[in-house]
Amino acid sequence: MTTFNITDNIVIKASVYENSRNWGHKAEVYVDNELLFKRYIRYINRTWEEWQFQSLLQHVAESKKLTEKQRLAVKLYLLHIEEGTEVRPF
Repeated sequence: MTTFNITDNIVIKASVYENSRNWGHKAEVYVDNELLFKRYIRYINRTWEEWQFQSLLQHVAESKKLTEKQRLAVKLYLLHIEEGTEVRPF
């Protein structure tokens, strides 16, 4: 499991799952230490991400279950990963 500490109160725990037909990535999104929602992305073939869980975090960043400010925080976190910086925007 990989943990992404987006802000002091937003944490995403990502992991890989697989079964006999496919595999995928799973995210558990926590806000204020409470599980807000889970997101699954299923892959039938290989994924071509630049870094593991990239597509999963992009899907979380678009989730309507997050507030606009929370979505922005995830998007900025993604931007910092892509730029190779460690800046925490909030």
